[in-house]
Amino acid sequence: MDVARGLCVLLVALHHAILYPADVPEWLRDVTIALAPFRMPLLMFLSGALVPAAVGRGARSFLVARARSVLWPLVVWGAVIVAVDVARGIALGRLDEAVADTTSHLPWGTWFLAYLLIFGVVALLARRLHPGLLAAGAALASLTVPELPGDLPGRFWAMAVFFFLGVWSGRRPEALRRACGSRGAVLVSAVLVAATAAVAVALGGDSPAFQPWAALPVAGSFVALVAGATWLGRRRVGRFPALVGGRSITWYLPHTIGVKAGHDLSVALGAPPLVEVALCLIGALSIGAVLHLVVTRWPRADVLFRWPRRTAPGR
Repeated sequence: MDVARGLCVLLVALHHAILYPADVPEWLRDVTIALAPFRMPLLMFLSGALVPAAVGRGARSFLVARARSVLWPLVVWGAVIVAVDVARGIALGRLDEAVADTTSHLPWGTWFLAYLLIFGVVALLARRLHPGLLAAGAALASLTVPELPGDLPGRFWAMAVFFFLGVWSGRRPEALRRACGSRGAVLVSAVLVAATAAVAVALGGDSPAFQPWAALPVAGSFVALVAGATWLGRRRVGRFPALVGGRSITWYLPHTIGVKAGHDLSVALGAPPLVEVALCLIGALSIGAVLHLVVTRWPRADVLFRWPRRTAPGR
């Protein structure tokens, strides 16, 4: 699943690189809109699929692991991103704008970790319930429960649907493997991918990804997406997405800092929109690559992304 996870992170970085420039060609915006139903929903689905095995190790072990690998980077990178945004606001003479932006919602990218923390605890407490019931309950809640303050419309409940569908898949991993190995299932799923992407472009924005009616077609598309990622992973071109997916949090959390740096550089240079997109994407991938290298070379630096395990005395 590393390739699929890495592709999701790379597509998120591309999305934010396209989002910043004001005059991006319409066809490029259509590309990122077409991918909207699959980026974060698939990443949330893959995250949910890991939960059953983690819950199976016991409640205490699960909660400690969540605190170490989800709550800790949420706090650390929330503080880092806010500090960078405020410093950037001071440097650009837009401090009021930066403060207003940082106080109106969670820091960029950290909402994903906040959701994982909440959904993980719910999955633990409701582990005796069928995950399909939790997914259906989240879809129903999206129709009746008010939106969360500062959140994108429909995002919380839609992501809950995909997370708990992932938990369901994690309980029966052989079912997804069989579906990915069936040409008929992959073909039907590929049709759903094309249809969902076309609807997304027609509606514009992230609408289909965050609407309860889209949960089934988007989830149905995961078979083709996972099968495609598996096929890609057997080829040389899949090595980079696999590298990113193997430490996805190292690439995902800091990427918006790199995007904003690329944007500021392009504004200073007066770069045209397509060059600005390229600089934003290079910035996003560069900061991830540097941190990946740092953590690989100096394991203690992993404290940026995970609270260290306690070691027994003398070890």
